[in-house]
Amino acid sequence: MVTLGLLAGCPVEPTAADDGECGSWISAQRGDSLDGERLAELSGLAASHRYPDVLWAINDGGHAPAVYAIDREGLTRGAFSLAGVEAEDWEDLAVGPCPAAAGACSCLYVADTGDNERVRETGVILRFPEPDLEEEGSVDGVATGVEALWFAYPGERHDAEALLVDPGSGEVVVVTKAMPGEQTAVFAFPTALPAATTESAPAVLDEVALLDLEHLDDLDSPRVTAGDASPRGIRAVLATDEDLLIYEVPASGGLRGALAGTPLRLALNAGESVEGATYALDGESILVAGESDAPSLWEARCTSFTSSGDASPDPLVVCGAE
Repeated sequence: MVTLGLLAGCPVEPTAADDGECGSWISAQRGDSLDGERLAELSGLAASHRYPDVLWAINDGGHAPAVYAIDREGLTRGAFSLAGVEAEDWEDLAVGPCPAAAGACSCLYVADTGDNERVRETGVILRFPEPDLEEEGSVDGVATGVEALWFAYPGERHDAEALLVDPGSGEVVVVTKAMPGEQTAVFAFPTALPAATTESAPAVLDEVALLDLEHLDDLDSPRVTAGDASPRGIRAVLATDEDLLIYEVPASGGLRGALAGTPLRLALNAGESVEGATYALDGESILVAGESDAPSLWEARCTSFTSSGDASPDPLVVCGAE
């Protein structure tokens, strides 16, 4: 029996991801600077499940359509372009499951969902297998197997900068960036692990929650700019410029049920506009990055972590057999 994870040449143990309990958090601390030449306007961040300590990042619209692999020291491990793709307004990045036909376990999801002027009739999420990296050094290449998940909102148009993908079910959730006085809206694809769609026949999202963040503990910056699901999908995080909002995923209800709940608020104090947020693979920290000319990696770390003890295979590393 050969697992898809092994076919993909995956170098990590299949039980690496953890979703333990955190009893106490500390505010984000500044870490290493990132590659400012390549990440000139960072807009999304996601932790790899295939490669420990590797993060994937993207730039905002107007830059080359490419994903970049960086390590926790900020060094670039790889750069992969998306051929034939226009980066209209890339705003977030997630790691999630691939459809069976992709022949891989772990896919990257790029959210082309920005719409400051609210003129776009459709948005699109690009999904493709996580590219292969070398054990040492950096590699440049082209991402393969790219498919488009075109979507439309059920009512008015929105600007959205947060994308969350459940690592187990493949549920895809988009969270809007509300204007002052508006509620933040949460939308989900009608089916988990959605199939590819066309621009002329987009999937119509379900509105699953409205978040009144302006009245949550006098939150000063309620505009959501990034999001992520935890390594096993038990929690979710939304980021604003000043706060991380941590939600518990209910036993039934998935991400859409989690974001309708009441979050734990963690002060961020990153000192720059936050554009990317992701759980580290060990579940013990949340990493964030901004879009300044010299972006830094910030880490909000758990100081009282209890491992879940889950020894089951990570679905983004071992996802099937032949």
